[in-house]
Order: sequence, then structure tokens, then C-alpha cells
Amino acid sequence: MPAVIPVKFKYAARDLWFDPAQTDAQEGDHVICSTERGQEIGLVTMDAREVDADTLRDTVGDAPLCAVV
Repeated sequence: MPAVIPVKFKYAARDLWFDPAQTDAQEGDHVICSTERGQEIGLVTMDAREVDADTLRDTVGDAPLCAVV
């Protein structure tokens, strides 16, 4: 199952999911993420967790998860 890390941005109404592979960020940490708008800082709202492939596909579609820098 793929792992995701939910991040809250100032402009977003909901948390966005990112690939936590290159970070050990935990809930409450500020992280820099690669987004469609460039690199932005956000707040980790929950520790990294595994989700099933169907939930991931329903949430982000076929787009790959962006990385936490």
C-alpha cells in the first residue's frame, strides 16, 4: 500500500497528499512541498500513513504524488 502525508496550505480548503518517502516529518512540522504553483510551505496535519490503492486513486486520480522537499 502506498504511504501519504497530509499537508495543509494557506490557500487550500482541504489537506493535500504528498509522498513522504524522502522525509521523516511528523504532525505539526512545517515542510516545503513541490506543488503545481512551485515550492510552497505547508503544515503536516497527520503523521504519514498507508492508504489502499483505491482510496489513493479516488483522491488524486492518476496523477503521481508530489514530493516533500
